[in-house]
Amino acid sequence: MSTNPVALAAVAAVMGLVYGSFLNVAIHRLPNRRSLLGRSACPKCSTPIAAHHNVPVLGWLWLRGRSSCCATPISARYPLVEAATSVLFAIAALVHHDDPALLAIAIAAILVMVPAALVDWELAILPHTLWIAGALTLAGALTVLDPDLAARAWPYALVTLGVLGAVALLLPMGIADAYLLSLAALMVQWRIGYVLITAALISLLLLAVIARRHRNVHGLRNTGVPMVPGIAASTVLWTLLATTTTVST
Repeated sequence: MSTNPVALAAVAAVMGLVYGSFLNVAIHRLPNRRSLLGRSACPKCSTPIAAHHNVPVLGWLWLRGRSSCCATPISARYPLVEAATSVLFAIAALVHHDDPALLAIAIAAILVMVPAALVDWELAILPHTLWIAGALTLAGALTVLDPDLAARAWPYALVTLGVLGAVALLLPMGIADAYLLSLAALMVQWRIGYVLITAALISLLLLAVIARRHRNVHGLRNTGVPMVPGIAASTVLWTLLATTTTVST
């Protein structure tokens, strides 16, 4: 039975809103090594957030960007992450509606790379929990959905980790970048080269944005190249562009 891509995309969009809300929790808690379980609370006064105020996007709009308990401003990042995750889920469902394995890869990329990019952008760190959980979950899903693809994917990931881990000290990147790129290789296999090139271009563009903000070169002395956001955006892009032929070859 064929799947209606529009109906699947609509369902994926709703799921994206829910998962986007969860990603906001991960972005806030993982850097502080807090559990992802438990009820959300106001970061200022610790008052638990009511369920109807936690509705993705609509809750923020209803509250006009302020908490209901103490009127603390709520960052626009929260609805933006939820909306972006919803859109990306819908796109993934549209382009991969006939291939469960590629759809699983694209969804995994979104769920790992979105929080990775934002945490690194704000704090310049990459929680190991993200890429480890992403790698194990994706490996399990591919083993069930497409065992042949899973068997072909692991060598790319291991070689990428080995090579980039060995040269991490010579490049403007840390070992965390190598970890994330190895996960990207698990997702896109031989297209990891395309991911690297695209990531470099995106990172340079982000560096230009930072330079414009500082308005001079001297302000960049303590600013590293934003590699993780570039890797994250590039990985999501190439998982969405992938086809059965190109990824499974």
